[in-house]
Amino acid sequence: MHQPHSRGGLLLAAAVQGLISLAMSHPLNALLANATEGHGGHWDVTLTRASAVSGYRWEGLSATYSGNTGAAAAAVQCQQLYDASVKYTSSSCDDPSFSYTVEILDGAETWITVQQTVDTGTGTPVAVTGKSVIDIQCGKGGSGRVCEGSARVETMPQGETGSIVNGDV
Repeated sequence: MHQPHSRGGLLLAAAVQGLISLAMSHPLNALLANATEGHGGHWDVTLTRASAVSGYRWEGLSATYSGNTGAAAAAVQCQQLYDASVKYTSSSCDDPSFSYTVEILDGAETWITVQQTVDTGTGTPVAVTGKSVIDIQCGKGGSGRVCEGSARVETMPQGETGSIVNGDV
């Protein structure tokens, strides 16, 4: 059986294979993979909430991001204070790239979502996000008005969570 363009087809196939190999080894391909995949890192998060009879509420969060690339750990402290006398909430984190939300879903599970720009070992800062259940236990402290919880929050691919803002108290 005669195949008139088999030599041309083989050359085209070899050229396409070469382009695919070149594209796969391009540095932008690695950058794209980093932007769309989890980085294998995690945060160790501790959340503390307290309230007073007067209506004041305080929330503190400490989080340390650790990656699997050997980059230095990134620690952050956040706090919120709700002043009942003026109905105002002030929030701050010592790393402006860090944000978090705390949600109670289905009336039972409490979830924490965190986002931070970190060095994943590539030399280029990357925004990473993670979400996890956090088990918060209340009734702590002398007054019993303190709640505490901790969780390990694994990073996940970007785009899996909506907009993220600091958590409400």
